[in-house]
Amino acid sequence: MRKLLAGALLSLFALNAQAQQPGFTRPAGPVQPASERLQKEVGYEPKLGESLPLDVMVTDETGAPRALGSFFQPKKPVMVVFYYQGCAMLCSLQLESVVASLKGTKYVVNRDFTFLAISMDPNDTVKGSEKAKWKIASSYGQSGSDAGFHFVTGTPDAIKRITAAAGYRYYWEEETKQWAHASGVLLATDDGRMARYLPGIEPFPRDMQFAILEASEGTIGTLVDKAILYCYQYNEASGRYGAAIMRTLRLSALGTMFGLAAFVMLSLRRERRAASSETPA
Repeated sequence: MRKLLAGALLSLFALNAQAQQPGFTRPAGPVQPASERLQKEVGYEPKLGESLPLDVMVTDETGAPRALGSFFQPKKPVMVVFYYQGCAMLCSLQLESVVASLKGTKYVVNRDFTFLAISMDPNDTVKGSEKAKWKIASSYGQSGSDAGFHFVTGTPDAIKRITAAAGYRYYWEEETKQWAHASGVLLATDDGRMARYLPGIEPFPRDMQFAILEASEGTIGTLVDKAILYCYQYNEASGRYGAAIMRTLRLSALGTMFGLAAFVMLSLRRERRAASSETPA
């Protein structure tokens, strides 16, 4: 038990140090709206606990038509990112930043979870999806992970159903010829329920790791991972994980209790052995 607690504390310190590495900045969320329309029509507010429409048909990067539910496999959470291929800056930045954060976690695309990028633009193409997947999977650079990256397109109705269910609001801005949209990462359970939402362009690796673990509902990760997560609590308002002081104190108290019990038992055993060795034959 003492080794387990020591390992948990070491892992906790490692995660905190990892989150503070250069290159990982605090996610600031979407740029502040500059117009009344942006304030009303752009946002990302997932209804956590509710399901995505798994029956919706989309087209993957190979050109194959697939139901959204086909990307969900038992015991594998799904990371969902909305983007579009013609995005001048924000989408590419977000995809690359998410991959950079993922490199700071212990979980691996395809082995532990699925990465699903959904285009909000019905005019996006299969060729564009294939190119985007190659770029992001190459940037990720993990052997055997390619099969876990999927970039999909859909019809206007299909996209609207998915984005509406996910609480993702956006619109086409005729003046700039671009989609006005928010940024964020959505984690869904293996049966399609929205579990965690991390706002902004570049979530902390620590938050990413906790969100993947929680979306898996305990099917991935070690006992130490779960012990660390027990000491943190997800804040739905901020999309961040903060220290749960009472949980940490309880875990520490429990560890101390077991440590003392082990020490007492070991001391009694040594005394019995000493007494036994001193008894005349």
